[in-house]
Amino acid sequence: MPLSSFALILGVVSYTLGFPLIFGDKDAVAWRKSIVKSESSLRFLGLTFAVLSVLALKKQWHFTPDAEGLLVILAWVS
Repeated sequence: MPLSSFALILGVVSYTLGFPLIFGDKDAVAWRKSIVKSESSLRFLGLTFAVLSVLALKKQWHFTPDAEGLLVILAWVS
């Protein structure tokens, strides 16, 4: 998987989980809290990011001193 796809997926998930924090809609915040409290949801998200990270690192795993290197670091952390 190219790093651009990994970055896009990471951004969409971060935006989806973080967007309710900006506006503070009670239903959206409750939905986010239910995801965080559910162990199966957290395990699914963790497994998904682990698989995506492995797929991204399979294509490029070494650090470079640019934005692409930052994405590789994020993939290693994930």
